[in-house]
Amino acid sequence: MLPGITIITATADAPHNSPRPPMSEFRDRPVEAYGVGRLNSLGQRPIALWSGSPSVSAGDFRLELSNGMPGQGGVVHVGVTAAQTPFMGGTLLASLPLARAGTYRVDDDGHATVDIVPGTSDVGTTRYFQFLFRDPGQPAGAGVAMSNGVRVRFLP
Repeated sequence: MLPGITIITATADAPHNSPRPPMSEFRDRPVEAYGVGRLNSLGQRPIALWSGSPSVSAGDFRLELSNGMPGQGGVVHVGVTAAQTPFMGGTLLASLPLARAGTYRVDDDGHATVDIVPGTSDVGTTRYFQFLFRDPGQPAGAGVAMSNGVRVRFLP
């Protein structure tokens, strides 16, 4: 379990056993992007990226957001499996129930970063992350934009 994670619940418009997005077999890649984010009100697709290693010993793993809404706050959600669940006009790519892995504020250039600090009990586990953030101009009216997902297998 990641330190400081708070379990939250969310309602969805589809069953929790929705079809999973196709993904590769990790093999030599402990981190992999999957799915597609929801367009924001600026017409940009939010993109979740990463830097560093998902290794407990390295201690330098970060999730990074591009094409966020400048000045808006958001959360990085984490689940134990991948999903494709309709949620607030977009698609949750991490399973329910969601846990909050971190909060952030998008900078003036549309970027944000969140440090992910795994503990020793996380070694060998796989988690699924997604950025969600406020988007007051969202034409669908939900006021939320979402990135693609990032699948992470934590290493020693």
